[in-house]
Amino acid sequence: MIIQCVKFLILFSILSSGITNALFAQEDKILHRVYFFGNLADVEDGQMFRSALKTQLSSEKADFSLILNGDLVKTKIEKENIEDLQNIFYLVDMIEDFSNGKLILVPGDRDWNIGTMEKGVGKVVLFN
Repeated sequence: MIIQCVKFLILFSILSSGITNALFAQEDKILHRVYFFGNLADVEDGQMFRSALKTQLSSEKADFSLILNGDLVKTKIEKENIEDLQNIFYLVDMIEDFSNGKLILVPGDRDWNIGTMEKGVGKVVLFN
């Protein structure tokens, strides 16, 4: 009787171990990676930043999202002066080259540079 109980316990532990591993096994595959970056306006060497970012994203096999969390520009956005927007334009163009990538822009406090939020939204929409 004791031998049968021991055999049963051994068999039960082997089977339950296999079932537990099957139920709770995790894949090592990354399904989606998220990159966060804030204060793009304060990047001193935009070309070096873009180059390093492109190198990183080029090696990415999984789907990814790049979230640029304001501030996107340093100065007041004007139609005549879009120089500060060049980093944003470059990043939009760069991400379009990646079929597995998405770009999400979140304006920061310096991006809403017109006193009230409603007027700031108008300035952002102006460039769409």
